[in-house]
Amino acid sequence: EEQKHRILPPMLNADVFWCQGFSEPNAGSDLASLQCRAERRGDTYVLNGQKLWTSEGHIADWMFGVFRTDSSGKKQHGITFLVFDMQTPGIEVMPVWTYDGTGREVNQVFFKDVVVPVDQRIGEEHKGWTVAKDLLTFERFGTAEVSRSMASIRRLRRLLSTYANGRLLDDPAIEARLVDLEIDLAAIDRTELKIIMHSAGGEPGPEAALLKLRGTEVQNAILTLAMDVLGPAGLVDAGDLEGPPTAPTELDEQRSAARSYFNYRKTMIYGGSSEVQHNIIAKAVLGL
Repeated sequence: EEQKHRILPPMLNADVFWCQGFSEPNAGSDLASLQCRAERRGDTYVLNGQKLWTSEGHIADWMFGVFRTDSSGKKQHGITFLVFDMQTPGIEVMPVWTYDGTGREVNQVFFKDVVVPVDQRIGEEHKGWTVAKDLLTFERFGTAEVSRSMASIRRLRRLLSTYANGRLLDDPAIEARLVDLEIDLAAIDRTELKIIMHSAGGEPGPEAALLKLRGTEVQNAILTLAMDVLGPAGLVDAGDLEGPPTAPTELDEQRSAARSYFNYRKTMIYGGSSEVQHNIIAKAVLGL
């Protein structure tokens, strides 16, 4: 209760911006293999190691993350969930520049003798994997990004109506792909609503893996179609557009398509790759 009163209000008020310390150089989809250590010393933990792909870590105020506190048992045991201020001495954040040209988004974070009080542990020591799994369920539910894909479909239709004098909108092969994607997206939307109703305000459950898997597949299929439509015109500098917003130009559309295509490949990897989602569905949903 004390942690709730201390941590939640500034989070709800958007006074504190958070980043997630999960992935490491050798622990991504296999998150339980993490090695970044948190050594218990009295009333503190001392952190040493590295996290990778930390989204917005360079602007975050606090981090929540999982750290290795014991290596004697199975890898899911001995993981502890901690939260702490990113200005704590010993934390260094370095950028990872991505191929899509969208600027600084992800980072690597290094810990050297970073001291975190024990009262900033969430849950029991060595049992942070349970906390992390619950969070990943909600993350996977949100990663389906149905609303973003709906917006992408609308943008793609606008592109088809203007690019190449609108001739591509009459192409039966392109129209067939577009309609198939709209049908798939409608099915995902209905599934999302069913899971929300079934969970009744609680946790989505392992069925969230279904949304994550199909949502990200369809999302990337939409972005792939946009690049296919552009053809050689999509091979542009995807770097940031400088200056104040202006009316969209054809080059803006090409850059947006290229940036989105390369950037959103990540959605089929983070939060557990598509292969991991297949395993979750097989075991936890189908009981195979």
